[in-house]
Amino acid sequence: MDTKTIFGESLLALNKTKDLDKITISDILKKAGFSRQTFYNHFADKYELIQYVYKHMIIPNFDHLSADFDFTANMLVAYQNMQNHRKFMQQACRFKDQNNLQEYIFYHCYNFDLAWYQLLFKGPLPTEVLLACQYHAHACTHLTLEWIEAGTFDYQEIVESIANTRKASLNPLFEKHNKPMPY
Repeated sequence: MDTKTIFGESLLALNKTKDLDKITISDILKKAGFSRQTFYNHFADKYELIQYVYKHMIIPNFDHLSADFDFTANMLVAYQNMQNHRKFMQQACRFKDQNNLQEYIFYHCYNFDLAWYQLLFKGPLPTEVLLACQYHAHACTHLTLEWIEAGTFDYQEIVESIANTRKASLNPLFEKHNKPMPY
């Protein structure tokens, strides 16, 4: 296991018994067994570690971009991970300072979609696809944040709804330009 993952696992383990806002860098260092310098060689602060945990441990499959990416299957894995680490996700999303997870979730979603669609288009995207990309990143982020906080719907229903909405909106745009459909 690499150093960053050990720090991430340590943060998640500590969060089982202690609220995220009460966990200090010293707590993380003690749990991980590393020096303060080692931590700061990898992360600027606790919030950057939180983003690392989200990107690499909660939604790990959204780092592996390919033309045959299975959006629905990977969203199901991401939501299952969010459910398994619900306390962490709820507390992390409540931070409103700079480097907060809510903003990170939106920008990661938008940038992933943008890169994926550019891969499928094999070049620059038409304005209508760019606008749809931004719209769906906002919608997906909003639904995800509401679900993290309240959990009012089954995550499988949310993933199905997100995938179906994207399919209905984006596939015709890709088809119009004779490009492979993403959904």
